[in-house]
Amino acid sequence: MDRIGPVTILNEQMLQFSSGVVLINAHKKPPHLGLFSLNRYFSLTATEVQNNLDLSFILQVIHRKKIPSLFILFNKKLNNSLVEETFSSYTNLKNGITCINPINKLVNQQLFKVKNVQFIYELIPLLEEANELQSYHHLYCDAFLIDELFELRKYSMEDVLKRIKSLVK
Repeated sequence: MDRIGPVTILNEQMLQFSSGVVLINAHKKPPHLGLFSLNRYFSLTATEVQNNLDLSFILQVIHRKKIPSLFILFNKKLNNSLVEETFSSYTNLKNGITCINPINKLVNQQLFKVKNVQFIYELIPLLEEANELQSYHHLYCDAFLIDELFELRKYSMEDVLKRIKSLVK
């Protein structure tokens, strides 16, 4: 599954009551991954853990910089206490840890058992196959949609590690 959709423009109000994954710079190889849940935001970056931030902070950055971002909503709401606990067990992106690690852990804890995947383009088809996805939405991705479908870019672990290294300077 290379293309996902249909992808519609995000109605930000729906984020208050849902959980899911956001691909920030969705058009890049690799994108950055964050998790949103009930209006809160969680992410591992090259330098810090963004744990339980107000989601409006990230949305403001996305809007200010017009960052192409893809929001993938789960069918279920996550338990934010467990999400916060999971993200606080990490420090940043180092020693092979990437931004998908806590997301994998939470999917396994709260949605369904999935093999340990390394890339979002591997995880999304598994979530869809297990009927764990509700919908796809975007901000600033119009140029990357074909017939309301978004093509997931494939990349390697080497691409991920190079990107992390470039951000740590």
